[in-house]
Amino acid sequence: RGFTWHNTQRATMESSPESPCGAPGAMPFDFHGLVDLPFECQRAIIDRLHWREVLALESTCSHLRDLVSNDEHAWRVRCEMRFTPEELVVAVDDATTWRERFMRSVKRGMKAVSNARPLLDLADNTVVHFRKFEEAQRRLAGITFQDVREFIAAERSSPTLLVLAGMVECMAREPKVEPAEVVGMLKDAGCEASGKSVRLTQWLLGRLEGVGYRLR
Repeated sequence: RGFTWHNTQRATMESSPESPCGAPGAMPFDFHGLVDLPFECQRAIIDRLHWREVLALESTCSHLRDLVSNDEHAWRVRCEMRFTPEELVVAVDDATTWRERFMRSVKRGMKAVSNARPLLDLADNTVVHFRKFEEAQRRLAGITFQDVREFIAAERSSPTLLVLAGMVECMAREPKVEPAEVVGMLKDAGCEASGKSVRLTQWLLGRLEGVGYRLR
């Protein structure tokens, strides 16, 4: 998604699923002439970009930096499209702008995944003590559904246990994310949910201290 550069220095911009406008289709334009377009056209183009691309665009020049950072309406729409009302309450925190609220929540999700990943970066069918999974779950506490989609499910390198931990976090909290939403998220991210089964088997001596669980 976003800009696809060609030798002619023209780009193709496709609508992003998180864009405030969300209009489908693609529209070619000359990036170097973006700042010469009417103000509303500039905003319409930026509204269709993924948030990562918006940040990249923001760093190109002072005009686009001001246009992006000062557009509170667009950042509010991004927040409302990415977060549920309950998640948004947490994202608000003590932030003073919608852009700050959005970025704080996204950074919080990225940090949570980064902290949990080393604990569950294991091959499928690897024996792991359940306490390790619980610790990873604790580190993922409060992660949003879109964080799981973007930072875990969409990453091809994510181990199965990390995907499971993200799914559990979303489905265990209140209000719960419906299982159908999780399956839809996995399919959208390119995961073949029907091709894998996740089972938790407690060993016969699993109640004894130090004996683990097999998650696969």
